[in-house]
Amino acid sequence: MTLGVEATDDEKRDAVARIVASGALGRLSKLPAILTYLVEQELAGKGEALKGYAIATDVLGRGTDFDPGTDSIVRVELRRLRQALALYYATDGAADPVRITIPSGTYRPSFERREGGASVAGQEESATPRAPAAAPVRGEAVEVSPMARTAGTVVSLLIAAALGLLLWFSLTPLFQNVQAPAPIAPVDDIGRIKVVLEQITASRNEPLLAEVSQGLHRQLLAEMGSVRFMQVTGASPDTASPPAKGSIHIRVHLQHSPDRVRMIVDLLSPSGVELWGNVYNVQWETALGLQDDLAQRLLTDLRGQVLTASRRLSQKISRSKAATSVWQSYIQATWVPSNQPLSLAWEKERIALAEKAITDDPRFGPAHAILAQKLAMLELVSAEYRTPAMRERAAMHALKAMELGGDDPDAMFHVAVYDWSVGKLNDAEAAFRRVLELEPSHFLAGALAPAVSLGCQVAPDSAIDALEERDRRLTPDNPYRWVLLSFIGTLQANAGHWDKAEAALRTAYFQHVGPETFIPLAAVLGQRGDSLEAVVHMRMQAANWPGIDMDYIASEFMTKRCSGKELPLNEAFLGLAKLLKSSPL
Repeated sequence: MTLGVEATDDEKRDAVARIVASGALGRLSKLPAILTYLVEQELAGKGEALKGYAIATDVLGRGTDFDPGTDSIVRVELRRLRQALALYYATDGAADPVRITIPSGTYRPSFERREGGASVAGQEESATPRAPAAAPVRGEAVEVSPMARTAGTVVSLLIAAALGLLLWFSLTPLFQNVQAPAPIAPVDDIGRIKVVLEQITASRNEPLLAEVSQGLHRQLLAEMGSVRFMQVTGASPDTASPPAKGSIHIRVHLQHSPDRVRMIVDLLSPSGVELWGNVYNVQWETALGLQDDLAQRLLTDLRGQVLTASRRLSQKISRSKAATSVWQSYIQATWVPSNQPLSLAWEKERIALAEKAITDDPRFGPAHAILAQKLAMLELVSAEYRTPAMRERAAMHALKAMELGGDDPDAMFHVAVYDWSVGKLNDAEAAFRRVLELEPSHFLAGALAPAVSLGCQVAPDSAIDALEERDRRLTPDNPYRWVLLSFIGTLQANAGHWDKAEAALRTAYFQHVGPETFIPLAAVLGQRGDSLEAVVHMRMQAANWPGIDMDYIASEFMTKRCSGKELPLNEAFLGLAKLLKSSPL
């Protein structure tokens, strides 16, 4: 609960110290310096005068010739800071007495005093920032029983599997069955997807909207440039360079109305055929806030939709040409079909593709990362992968991924999922934060990093509400939506909201049929008394996932990552195991 008492300057400085000491802003990034600078300027009465130029020259090392119109570093770093603060207050800082936010559209920090937090004067522990946590050492599990060398809680591991799979979920055509993987096209000479961001146009000749369109163009180019599987180019708004041929084109047009801006977005094939499109209506108060909001909404969708578009372009290419570069092998290894259920056989093919990428280039970090993640996921659903040799193999590839792909956001994301799956929670949290340092607009890392801690507790309603708000901001066809809904469903179940859990999990299941959706849904249905439907869901997947052992899954839930904590969903999984044994179906 928010209190009406204004926090003192000492309490505000203590709030900064808490955040920095936690490591939430990264050890090597500029974010601690930026936050400290903004707060000190506010406390000195200079908050109203804070400008991007001052932040760039005083904190980020830019020279006096810094031009915010051509260099988006301040906007990028402020977005990273906002995301880092949101993640901190959803996890380590949930009980902090004073919260700091930086509202979109301004650089001025805002301070909120919370009920139940101790003041600096009243609590010595609060007044002294806690020492930074030791850097996680790979191989050390956190808060796990001695048995936790394998997958952790069922829900967390299934969601972790969903995260890794979902990262590339949109590699499939949306409306046609594809029997075999096909190469991503169009591609550059090493297999990355070629994308051209066309100049962003505006419908009215208004200087403000023209400024927003140019700034948005630069910001999108800068942030999409960190996505390694895409080769993104785009003529500067100040030049007349024609777009490259043979590329997927992103076309954006802005329309103005008194209180909102409509952003019309189209993805076009090299021949000009529309592959995907959407319209975003965004309310705005300042040009800075509008540009950031438009960029955030668009970047959330573009990652998956570009992959979907490239898949649709390449669906007629024969299987014999399926992988001609390490990038193509890797992208196919992470492809999840949206129009057919997953299967163990399919996943074995993905593993073979990842191995091919590693054979072609042993130093290709992302392939090591996806292989580690998949081996950890399959351990839960297949006894074939539940051996010491397989665990050692997965751990080896995770180490290789860290060594070779530490600067690749997708590689680090898969490493985070692997760490999460095997119970190395500190490592997982550090890897998720590294993803956000490398790619601040990475939606999955930003949205689900709190799952590392939320998965082993009854999540507060405020945390669930925050995730549901993220879901409401997604477009209905966003390829990332089902995994977010899956996690929301599991949190609702652990909170005892079984009807809400079923609703979220059903929607996720309709979008994607895999172990990370049908097993939790069946467990929740059984808990609600819908025994027949629960059994049917499981029996329907028996051919795709032969040998799924619900007794093993339930025992993993009870004894592994969460150290035997008894959460409401535990009983649902145990109940499903008993139900499957007693059912005549």
